[in-house]
Amino acid sequence: SVPNITSGTPAANANSYTVTFDGETAATFRCSLDGASAQKCSSPHVLTALSDGSHVFAVYQTDVAGNLSSAAQLTWSIDTQVQTVAITAPASPTNSVSLAYSVVFDKSVTGIEASDFSAPDTSCVVSGVTGSGRNYTVSLTDCAHGEDVTLELAADSTTDASGNVGPRVIAFASTV
Repeated sequence: SVPNITSGTPAANANSYTVTFDGETAATFRCSLDGASAQKCSSPHVLTALSDGSHVFAVYQTDVAGNLSSAAQLTWSIDTQVQTVAITAPASPTNSVSLAYSVVFDKSVTGIEASDFSAPDTSCVVSGVTGSGRNYTVSLTDCAHGEDVTLELAADSTTDASGNVGPRVIAFASTV
């Protein structure tokens, strides 16, 4: 019979994982990662230094009669890269009390709210965030003429599908 992988699916943003499995009484096991030659192993089996991308872990068992089973497999993807973001200031903000910044991430993120942004040391108020996935617009209102406006994104405010948390980013606009 085929062995049973009991450890579940690994976290998508971790580069190590401990696989647990079981099988028939007195069976021996062979493990393989990403199509490599299967080697003798036991449970728990620790996988380390895993690179970003797709992975396939396979475990085979040999019963006491010497019969080799088909593989039990676990397939998953790893993404440990924190999303990057580009914030583009309005093209001509001079003499404007309202500003709209374009915020574009390199991959879809969630958890973005107006409270994640600020325009410190200005009278500007972050009045809203629209968009989803990779593209957002951040609106600022009540800016005073003559202010240099800096839009800040709070650290750890965005999360991608793999659970990676986003960085702090600052963008500048011209004088309002």
